[in-house]
Amino acid sequence: MKITRNQLRRIIKESLDDVGYMDPDVVYDQLSKPIQQRVFRQSGETYLSRILDQLENNDIHKAALTVMDALWITDVPVGAEEDLEKELMIVNNEDALAGVVANWVPRYWKVNDMGRIMGRL
Repeated sequence: MKITRNQLRRIIKESLDDVGYMDPDVVYDQLSKPIQQRVFRQSGETYLSRILDQLENNDIHKAALTVMDALWITDVPVGAEEDLEKELMIVNNEDALAGVVANWVPRYWKVNDMGRIMGRL
C-alpha cells in the first residue's frame, strides 16, 4: 500500500497533536544520570545532586543551566531560561524539581509520548 505525501503529512500532524506532556519520572531518570565531563569521563556526581546543591546555595542561574545540560537542551528560546529560573525558586526537593522541569519543557519544546524532546515549538 502506498502512502501519498498528503497522507503522510496528515498522519504526522495527527501524531503531533498528542504531543506535549512530559512525565516527571522521565525527567527524574534523566536528572539522576551521572554528569558527563567534557572528555566523556563520568564524575560520579548526578545532575540531580548538583542542581539541588546549587539551589541550596541560591545559585538559581547555574541550576537552570545544569537542568538544560542534563536534558541536552542547547537551543533555548527567548525567555525560556528566565522562566525556568523563576520556577526553580520554589523547588525544595527532588520531586518538586522533576515536576517543575516536566511542566516547563513542553512550554518551549515538542515532546513525544516517551518524554523525549523533539524540537522547539
